Amino acid sequence: MKDKALVMLSGGLDSATCLYWAKEKFSDVSAITFNYFGRLLQEKRAAAKLAKSAGAARLILIDLPFVKEASDVYNGTLKKQDS
Repeated sequence: MKDKALVMLSGGLDSATCLYWAKEKFSDVSAITFNYFGRLLQEKRAAAKLAKSAGAARLILIDLPFVKEASDVYNGTLKKQDS
């Protein structure tokens, strides 16, 4: 087995699959998740539960309150920029 891996964990199915794959391939697996503006509480809880159930060595939480989704910035519609 190789040493370490860091998995970006959103709390969804794709990142959960990556986390369990990494646990099979690496001896020391950590997860990282980002708390950004408007992130759903359910996603945060799911990421924490996944990290714990998979046996991740640690879950790193990074707060990014200044990051917004495009739909938040443009009120749900993407506007074409002037050229």
